Amino acid sequence: MSFPEIRCGVPVECVGFTILPVLRQFCGRAETGVIGSVTPIALFIVKEPDVWFIPLEEGCSPEELVSAIRR
Repeated sequence: MSFPEIRCGVPVECVGFTILPVLRQFCGRAETGVIGSVTPIALFIVKEPDVWFIPLEEGCSPEELVSAIRR
């Protein structure tokens, strides 16, 4: 069994904004098969020079996510 990982999703460009989803990805094996899930937990929205953070899960901060992604 593996533990969930925090990852960046594929950036999407829309009307001059870049939307970067942050995802929790889980994949594991059991005796009878494989299990997996991907859950969106936050969005970073960028339009130079500004960056907005939108949490999709309670208790999620930009600093924690950036440090989790860098591991």
